[in-house]
Amino acid sequence: RSTFPTRECPELLCQYSCNSQRFAELLRTEFKHRYEGKITNYLHKTLAHVPEIIERDGSIGAWASEGNESGNKLFRRFRKMNARQSKSYELEGILKHHWLYTSKYL
Repeated sequence: RSTFPTRECPELLCQYSCNSQRFAELLRTEFKHRYEGKITNYLHKTLAHVPEIIERDGSIGAWASEGNESGNKLFRRFRKMNARQSKSYELEGILKHHWLYTSKYL
């Protein structure tokens, strides 16, 4: 963790940025059959915005916490919408709803 990553290790930020752009381009061109030339929002954020997050916060810890909070928010919403009497049925419903919500094939 660095307090000022742009001053203390700018070469690492630049290296990450260049590598992430190359990786995104590789996914887009070489795996068209799999991703239809598109990538998920989470992967886009990882590849495109992590250098900005590191510059701003000094690490990706805040970004990881943001992802956890977002996931918890989704599960709370699904749980509220799909509340059932039995805990096992409730969890099953939440997981199925989450799978349907996140599946790119459906």
